[in-house]
Amino acid sequence: MLQPKDALQKLGARSILLAEDLELNQRLVKHIVEGWGFRVDIADNGAIALEKLQKNEYDLILMDIQMPVMDGVEATRQIRSWKNSKADILIIAVTANSLQEDVIKYRAAGIDDVVPKPVNELNLLNVIDKNLQQKKDSSEIHRTMELTHSAEHPIYSLELLHSFSSDEQFIKEMIVMFVNSIPEYVELLKTHSEADEWEQVEKVAHKIKGTISYLKVEEAMAEVAILRNYVAEDKRSLRASTERLIKVLEFCAAVMKRELLNDAQ
Repeated sequence: MLQPKDALQKLGARSILLAEDLELNQRLVKHIVEGWGFRVDIADNGAIALEKLQKNEYDLILMDIQMPVMDGVEATRQIRSWKNSKADILIIAVTANSLQEDVIKYRAAGIDDVVPKPVNELNLLNVIDKNLQQKKDSSEIHRTMELTHSAEHPIYSLELLHSFSSDEQFIKEMIVMFVNSIPEYVELLKTHSEADEWEQVEKVAHKIKGTISYLKVEEAMAEVAILRNYVAEDKRSLRASTERLIKVLEFCAAVMKRELLNDAQ
């Protein structure tokens, strides 16, 4: 875990949108974040957060979950549905409800990470630093994958689905189901691999296998084959395979959103 001075040197000046309805929490988080030299805007609920995000540029959103008018989960879902670069903004939930089942639900909505209340300053700083770095790394990975995958070598294929049906609406519904399932699968893979629960990782891989087979996501299929035939002692290889699977799934979902779902929500 980075110490505050090191993290702040890496992060530089940042602009944060804080979506929080309670004034005490607003003042506390604002005091902490401005103490780091960051700029903070406050939104009293999710609906106001959407308005501010549409008008302004931010590096990330600190999102309370339970808010009036529009809660943090719904606000996140709406942001992720946008057809512009702001749909990919880093969103960190700051909430008292941070049990594993809560986190899975938040991830499924598109929330990147969770900081429990009451807020610990060092923990908040390190979570922000970690996720901004991951966003940067993910962007670089996606650029590399874009170079690797072209019209001649696509990340997925609809050939098998089209052999079953010529109904384009049905095909689109199948794609939407796949794309919407990715955040939950990713969170489960991360949670179980970090806990060395490889039997559970294998079960998640088994669930994924059918869908990626229909969509011919061959890179993901290769990693699933490794995880489904796991040897628990080989943790390093299993963890690497899990990380590769997550990256391929996220990249494939992003490409499908761009190429196939540009008019669907």
